[in-house]
Amino acid sequence: MGAFAAVAFRSRPPDSEVVTRMLAAAPHRGASAEVVSCGDAVLGVSGSVELENAWLGRDNGVAAAFVGNLDNRAELAAELGAPRDHGHDDPAKLVIAAYRRWGEGFPARLRGSFSGAVVDENELVAFRDQLGFETLFYRDEETAFLAATEAKQVVAGAGIPRRPELDALPGIFYGRLQPDQTALEGVYRFPMASTARVGAGRRASFHRYWDPRALLETARVSDDEARERLVKLLERAVARTVTGNDGISLSGGVDSPAVAAFAVSPHMRLAGRPPLAVSAVYPDLPNVNELSHIEAVADLLGLPLHTYVPHARPLDDVAYWVDVLDGPVDVLSVPEVAESYRVARAAGVSTVLTGELAEYVYAIRQHLPGHLLLHGRWRAFARWVDQERSRGSSWRRIARTLAPSVTPSLLATAYVRLLKRDNRPLPVWVDPAQVGGLGNRLDLRRPARRRWSESQLDSFGGGASISVEADALCAALCGVRVRRPLADIDLWEFFLSLPAERKFPDSAPKSLVRQVLRGRIPDTVLDRRDQTVFDDHYLAAADYPALRRWILDSEYRLEGVDYKVLAERLNREEMDVHELSWANDLARIHAFVSLWA
Repeated sequence: MGAFAAVAFRSRPPDSEVVTRMLAAAPHRGASAEVVSCGDAVLGVSGSVELENAWLGRDNGVAAAFVGNLDNRAELAAELGAPRDHGHDDPAKLVIAAYRRWGEGFPARLRGSFSGAVVDENELVAFRDQLGFETLFYRDEETAFLAATEAKQVVAGAGIPRRPELDALPGIFYGRLQPDQTALEGVYRFPMASTARVGAGRRASFHRYWDPRALLETARVSDDEARERLVKLLERAVARTVTGNDGISLSGGVDSPAVAAFAVSPHMRLAGRPPLAVSAVYPDLPNVNELSHIEAVADLLGLPLHTYVPHARPLDDVAYWVDVLDGPVDVLSVPEVAESYRVARAAGVSTVLTGELAEYVYAIRQHLPGHLLLHGRWRAFARWVDQERSRGSSWRRIARTLAPSVTPSLLATAYVRLLKRDNRPLPVWVDPAQVGGLGNRLDLRRPARRRWSESQLDSFGGGASISVEADALCAALCGVRVRRPLADIDLWEFFLSLPAERKFPDSAPKSLVRQVLRGRIPDTVLDRRDQTVFDDHYLAAADYPALRRWILDSEYRLEGVDYKVLAERLNREEMDVHELSWANDLARIHAFVSLWA
């Protein structure tokens, strides 16, 4: 997996050794490195022959570095009139051509997971993909602007001490991290869907090149047209990510089987065989094991199936992971993710396709009935009521479902605070004030007419999930790349543009997607009424000795945590899933701070 580094020098001559040092700071990204100087800037990329995804190019005074996946490479080459011979479909050269054609806003024309920079004369333009799937970090100082794939590379280029940003750690733990904050002092997260222009003597100016808000509910399509368009977009989204040496991270839900269903045909064209299904199974945990559903999907699609029993636990090698990832990660169990990627790599797979993030694309239903009612969509609202009644819901239950969506924000927030209802259960050892108090519901603080619409856009806030970034780095370390076809930008824009009643034609979860998957994946999967909950696995993987070692033996204390109560809870070893999740997150923070103890 490749990396790029870029430095725009201000008050000193360009020094290629700075970029070379930055690339060397992440040796797991690849041993081969290439560096080019252009004006007052230096660009460089590193990578490996086995998995090329970093390119460096120069053409008539303009240079570009690109790392990641350019999914619409062929379409761009055709639109830009670039011949496909002589390497003109090289992503770096296409970026140069796109920059010349469309200016600083050119990344809006790109599809995939990517970051990079363009240098034209004495100006540098750094860029990151629309959803922040490709990592990018930066530092803007008096003498230079530095940007790179990993935070540690920025530290190496700036020549600053690698130290924890202690002010950021509560933000990570309590879910209030600022979009540009990182866990390393002096290093910042580059915003997704943005460019940064850096000129001689000027600090970086950031511009957002993609804003989907104007798309919301703008499509005028029938149900049939919506289904037809969705099939075409799914076909294209998955085909864009298929390389011919792919594994599907297959579960028994709807999302990963959807990816598998549309991946078979393009994979057969490229490799003459179907992709490999790689699945975790839990024979000792019947409530978690989805093997029967996984086998049904594999049998119907003709997928070879490789199963494994997970053995990794959330705090395995935690000091190594927080070090190499440049910080603690909330929620994501990196050791378990790494185990899955290593299994896939050992099976010969170079790209892992997942069904992740589908819930943000087409499954956010919260406040839907209130949205229909408050916007005068009477037929759609009446249909929702009829569906609820046909499912046996009483009028009282319907009213209780509707109330949070139509109640004015002042009354709604006061009510939930009075009842101390919270969407995220808090352990007794966490001070509720750190998360805004019990009953702090950000969704209810919004005007009722905007609750549903703004929830559809919450994933485009400008920052990027540190869990997604950690996942990308973890994949690189394990020798694979991870792709999420259901988070394709064109697919996401389509769902945002659909009116609410088209996006959710009935009360079934993900109903529109289920409709187009009928006949493509087994009915037993589509018609499941149960949802697999991994609580039993999470409880079985609890590592109380590690929790006590990392948290209680440390001198560091995070504000808002009652360590005396926490010690009692850890010694009793009776935590539920939610409390364990909080404890594991806290242990990662302590492990990160311990690197400097």
